[in-house]
Amino acid sequence: MSTGHKTETVNARLVSKKQIHTGQNTGRHYLTGLDIFGGLVTVPLFYLYPQGLDVALVERSLASTLKKYPLVAGRMKKDSDGYSYIDADDAGVPFEVYAAEGPLPAYGPDYPSQNDVRQYYQRVFPWTIYKPDTPVFSVRIYRFADGGAILSVAPVHTLIDGSSLWMFIQDWSRAALGQGEPDDIVERDYLLNLSKQCVGRPFREDCVGAYGIWQRLGLYARLALEAASNKLDIHRIPASFLASLRTQFLAEYPDGPRVSDVDLLTAQCLKVIAGLRNYRNDLCVGVVVDFRFKRDLEIPRRLFGVALGQEERQFSAQQLADSSVAALALAIRNPVVRQTSEDWLGYLGFMESRRQQKQIASVIPRSVIRGLEGGFMQNNYCALPVYDADLGTGKPSWYTPVAAPFRMVKIVPTAEADGSVDLHLILNRKELRAFRELFSGL
Repeated sequence: MSTGHKTETVNARLVSKKQIHTGQNTGRHYLTGLDIFGGLVTVPLFYLYPQGLDVALVERSLASTLKKYPLVAGRMKKDSDGYSYIDADDAGVPFEVYAAEGPLPAYGPDYPSQNDVRQYYQRVFPWTIYKPDTPVFSVRIYRFADGGAILSVAPVHTLIDGSSLWMFIQDWSRAALGQGEPDDIVERDYLLNLSKQCVGRPFREDCVGAYGIWQRLGLYARLALEAASNKLDIHRIPASFLASLRTQFLAEYPDGPRVSDVDLLTAQCLKVIAGLRNYRNDLCVGVVVDFRFKRDLEIPRRLFGVALGQEERQFSAQQLADSSVAALALAIRNPVVRQTSEDWLGYLGFMESRRQQKQIASVIPRSVIRGLEGGFMQNNYCALPVYDADLGTGKPSWYTPVAAPFRMVKIVPTAEADGSVDLHLILNRKELRAFRELFSGL
């Protein structure tokens, strides 16, 4: 189990820096409402390779992969009416290589890297994103004295979400392994056109809401105070613990229906937090939804961009007190009320209307706000190929997502592929102490 530690600065010198180009210019690609809602900030990937990396191979395979992804080498701009787009002008992807002193840090579940990650990538902020020299995607490699390496990939969230990011990483890996060029991708224009067709559809605003400036300022102030009190712990949850949760579920529901390990572990977290609050208030779990996997929406799996929504699972105080972990897991998997395809099409239309009115900034996920009452966002990485990043020298030994500024439970697969998962908890200190006690014997 890892907890916070003081930042450990790595002494490194820049060895080489270049721009990787695609050799093509495909013009303007306007951002969708979902792209803008994703955020004008970097969402870095951070990988450890104790076996090292072949820098020349990584560079060549990146250049090859970029031919299918021209936006990655573009820059963010606004048109004369103030609408944001990515100009696929082939400005290039910064590719930097550093020589670092000492051995590769032993980052992993027992040695946190969150406080150190920021020194390994170029950060982008809303106030820097439109500068001509600000990339939407950058790559750094740090080579250590013992031969180990860190790969840091820093895309902007408006460019990419989890599914499309690891689609790119998998294509990059295949290129490095000589497995052929990627299939064609579907650019965000597809989702933008669909969203325009959905403007005016009914939308209940039960997963996101539009708030006035004074409401937002008050909410942001409360969220900032909460973020200051939240800390990160990472727990390696062995397959045996997950098996015990499944056994308990089957004892209560021998004939099903089926739930996942992620459902069970999320329910366990919910039960612990509700217990600490003495079951005095309702709680909400926000669940990230990828529209590519909503079959009725018919959004292509190889859509490159942001195609995410949020669902809520609301639990009354009485339900939390009376329900077992198994029962809560079942309610997470099969809620009484959930969004339909018509609801999601209404959501796309709502976000597009906000984009057209330049009011995406007024939209806030309701589950993030309900985190102020003790709930949390759940983000499931187990459905993503996070360790399929073999760039010619083998897969990485460690991947970590950067901690969110609000209450969140992240469930991440492990490199060992032995049925274990890494549980990332961004919660307050009292809650983290309770989870340390719960998992102390694992």
